[in-house]
Amino acid sequence: MAPGGQDGSFQEVSEEFRPNSRNLKPMEIVALPRRALSVRQPWAELILGGQKSLEIRSRPTKVRGWVQIYAAIRREDGPWQLGAAHDHGLDLGTLQRGWLLGMAEIVGCRRVSPADSREACFAIPADQELYGWQMANPRRHATPRKPSGQPQPSFFFVD
Repeated sequence: MAPGGQDGSFQEVSEEFRPNSRNLKPMEIVALPRRALSVRQPWAELILGGQKSLEIRSRPTKVRGWVQIYAAIRREDGPWQLGAAHDHGLDLGTLQRGWLLGMAEIVGCRRVSPADSREACFAIPADQELYGWQMANPRRHATPRKPSGQPQPSFFFVD
């Protein structure tokens, strides 16, 4: 699936993105997806760095395909965030917030268990019904972008 929302909408073509997806030709230049996913730090950084392949949410998603990764402005210094930042050598205080930092492909969604903790970059509790949005092929923007629309807690659209 090429980058873009399920509605087939795309942003202007940019030569800085050449994702390696099984559905794209190796040198095909692709458009930026209009759909963005809001993710708090350090999770956004870990997704774009390829260390986090499961974005944990309380609800499943049917969305598949490319999304831009927006690092949410709200800072949360809970034990899971602090632990993940420490384990990966990140300083929560210096991570960018309020920017579209890159993009990744949502390739699936499934219920998760404590056995999925490594892919999620934190200890998944056994007593909660949680879902892992499977993230693949992360690509960092050469230059972070400010979103044109109003960021929302989950998905939102950008121009």
